[in-house]
Amino acid sequence: MSVTAFPPTAPLIVLGAPLSGTDRVAALLRQAGLFLGNDRNRFEESHFFLDQSRWVLRCAHAEWDVPEPLSWVFEDEETTQALTEALRARVEAKGIRGFLGWKTHLRVRSLTGFTDPWGWADTLACFTLPLWLRVFPSARVVHVVRNGVDVALDLAGREAERRAQLRSRARSSRCLDPLRAFEVWSAYVAAANAATGQIARERCLHLHCEDLAHRPEELLLELTEFARIELEPEQREEALAGLDPLPVDAFLESPEGRALHRRCKEHSLMKAYSKAAS
Repeated sequence: MSVTAFPPTAPLIVLGAPLSGTDRVAALLRQAGLFLGNDRNRFEESHFFLDQSRWVLRCAHAEWDVPEPLSWVFEDEETTQALTEALRARVEAKGIRGFLGWKTHLRVRSLTGFTDPWGWADTLACFTLPLWLRVFPSARVVHVVRNGVDVALDLAGREAERRAQLRSRARSSRCLDPLRAFEVWSAYVAAANAATGQIARERCLHLHCEDLAHRPEELLLELTEFARIELEPEQREEALAGLDPLPVDAFLESPEGRALHRRCKEHSLMKAYSKAAS
């Protein structure tokens, strides 16, 4: 495997709405040679960077399923700049040691000395990306989009399973309703589209999660070219062999899903999604 390294301050950020396949795409990139942190959770997200996004949302009195208050924060430049400086300080502090791993941290001390291709995955970065683009002005972005109705149904199903976990900050009563869960999906996609629309096209790759099932080899090629990573044929086969695509058009399998699709298919983001996927 040969790799053309990013500049030390140019990460690749994988983002998308919850249950949209960001973990699958991140796993492909990691297997291809992109460093995504020594502190990943089971969704391929870095605990360090995920914690920073959660902190930003708390500052705005927002949550993952009620992100709207963060947009009000961005209306105030002084507050936005204060958050940017705080994130920059956190990235440069010792807390980054968990992300780098203690051996690497001893060697490079900070991200400014880390020359391997690197990045992180974080669904909340759909909302915090404007701040990260200030901290890392040359960052690249992979935006993963999945059918909003399938996402909404999966969110509602997940929340139904953990509705009794009252102490969990991750529990969402809003997403118990599939239609409200669709609103959450649309908030993530709209925020990601707005943020990525502010950077050069060549620095952003928009992917459809369904392509992991429809054309995995082409998708892997797009990802590795975007990340400037070259894979040997056997490495490519190994990465594809471990791929576990999410179900495609699962909403068709239930009356509830078909009904929700009829209600949401005229939404502007669903129309844009369908047009781009065709």
